[in-house]
Amino acid sequence: MAIQSDVISDPCTLYGARRSVIECLLPMTSTIAAHKLRIISFFTSLLICSFSLNLSADTPQIRVSVHAIANPDSDAPSMIGALSREFRKLDGVLVTDKQPELKISCSVMRLAVAVGGESRTGYAASVAITDSNDHLIAHNVVIHNTIDQLAHKIAVDTHGAVIEKKRRAAQPSSSP
Repeated sequence: MAIQSDVISDPCTLYGARRSVIECLLPMTSTIAAHKLRIISFFTSLLICSFSLNLSADTPQIRVSVHAIANPDSDAPSMIGALSREFRKLDGVLVTDKQPELKISCSVMRLAVAVGGESRTGYAASVAITDSNDHLIAHNVVIHNTIDQLAHKIAVDTHGAVIEKKRRAAQPSSSP
């Protein structure tokens, strides 16, 4: 059987149309091939949705606590807030003080430099990452222009260097 196309007499819109957008994009009559195409596209979309749900469900949660001290002291709350926001953006990371698997400790210093008669401000942080028993896992020194940029860099670096390794180690092996 051949697939025949309908003549579209009404405009297709997302809202208020008499026909769905998919029917407008695929104007076919009710043939076996058209039904097969609709069934295949339906099951494909179900498969894609279930695959994405399974990926997020299998991601083990890594519990992280965040601590910061700063010079001047007024920068410490800003740094803790920025680090918490950045780590919460990461998939599978839970920021908490209760039974953390990783502890992120930062010592932040505000730097002021005079360049060509104008003063520029930046931040430097010494970042220590320890496990739940306070054993040192990694240590980094990071510099950036703002506290938010500094926190983003710390979270991204920690995610790639420490959190992903810990997550892979926690996942069961799929080989027999």
